[in-house]
Amino acid sequence: MIRYRWALPAALAFSWTCLLAAQTSTVPYSESFESVWSGGAPSGWTSEYVSLSVPWSRETGGWLGHPGSAHSGSYNARFFYEGYDGPVTRMVSPVLNFGSLRRNARLVFEHAMEVWGPDQDTLSIYCKTSPSASWLMLTNFTNSAASWTQRTVPLPNPGNGYRICFEGAANFGFGVCVDDVQVLADPVVRDDFDGDGRSDMAVYWPGGGNWYVRNSGGGTTNRQFGWSEAVPVPADYDGDNKSDMAVYWPGGGNWYVRYSGGGTTNRQFGWSEAVPVAADYDGDNKTDMAVYWPGGGNWYVKYSGGGTTNLQFGWSEAVPVPADYDGDGSSDIAVYWPGGGNWYIRYSGGGSTNHQFGWAAAVPVPGDYDGDGKSDIAVYWPGGGNWYVKYSGGGTTNRQFGWSEAVPVPADYDGDGSADIAVYWPGGGNWYVKYSGGGTTNRQFGWSEAVPVLLQYQVNKRMGLLP
Repeated sequence: MIRYRWALPAALAFSWTCLLAAQTSTVPYSESFESVWSGGAPSGWTSEYVSLSVPWSRETGGWLGHPGSAHSGSYNARFFYEGYDGPVTRMVSPVLNFGSLRRNARLVFEHAMEVWGPDQDTLSIYCKTSPSASWLMLTNFTNSAASWTQRTVPLPNPGNGYRICFEGAANFGFGVCVDDVQVLADPVVRDDFDGDGRSDMAVYWPGGGNWYVRNSGGGTTNRQFGWSEAVPVPADYDGDNKSDMAVYWPGGGNWYVRYSGGGTTNRQFGWSEAVPVAADYDGDNKTDMAVYWPGGGNWYVKYSGGGTTNLQFGWSEAVPVPADYDGDGSSDIAVYWPGGGNWYIRYSGGGSTNHQFGWAAAVPVPGDYDGDGKSDIAVYWPGGGNWYVKYSGGGTTNRQFGWSEAVPVPADYDGDGSADIAVYWPGGGNWYVKYSGGGTTNRQFGWSEAVPVLLQYQVNKRMGLLP
């Protein structure tokens, strides 16, 4: 077969891409390339020319029918150049915001790239973790793929302001073909000690400083890490998607962390009157050590990446209820006032709000009960064992599940992205869970002296709302 060289005029190609502006999309995100392109890229995407000015294009399969069609639908993206001049072009995604979806972030797409004689095109995948960051190459594909092949590429450090790109390098093969692009991630799960995406039932025994974890995937763990005066504050302090065993000692304001991957640390940050409120306040996927001082309504945060902050938001009767109420991936500073049943939220991105939802005998139990990536305002009434939830997207619900001696321990025990209503009964060490998707369970794991390790339970107990 005779090959002819062809190239799009460089000046024309460059003028098209310069007119495109970056757009913002949220994860989960998908692109099928079915819509009409503008300026050499799908809507919301842009082009970066590394060598020469040859754009990607919207086609039906590869060059000369290799492959003969798109993976699905009618069209796919293709980078092809009939010649040996070596053009390299990046097809850059819109700005992507992961919000509260920070676990198991991944890029999934279909790929075809058949060799033509000795000539092989290549594809490289890059990401930018923020608008000011440099491109980071994640992987490259250099071998022939004659038919559509699904690729999965893990995405590091997911957050807001993220971008990915497909860098095609043409060498007179049949073209780099890409279709059905998806950017996916799962919700961050608290109290997940084994990293399977499901909250584990766990208790701490102050008498011996022992941790007992019933892993959702099976098996149990017993670790000695603490003592009678230490308060359990488990969380993912190193960003590996596993909760680390940790305790806070009010006597010295010290934090002791036993990392799930190995090693320990000790940090002094707090004092006897401070209430530990560990959470990810800066959205870097690592829990920050933090305390709330009821005496002045002050929040003190020691960021995992460095630096500290002090904010006044609350008063002596206000109960801290930090959570991600707006779904941006960062915990918001917030308090609940039992006296009026009011919630006061200071959003991490700016602004504040006030909602009346509760009363003096109600215990705050915020959580994402509808799986929309935003924590919902919610209270539990021990007197009747009732749960009242005010959904972030609108509407409320009331469920009876519990009794006066049961303490609330909501968490995502089945890993479906929604918090499950649940109670723990110290009298028998029993856990009762009402799954968000339906069904209930009862597990015996604990005893009267063992305390559940969930953050809000510990806060409510410290503030005198629970025994």
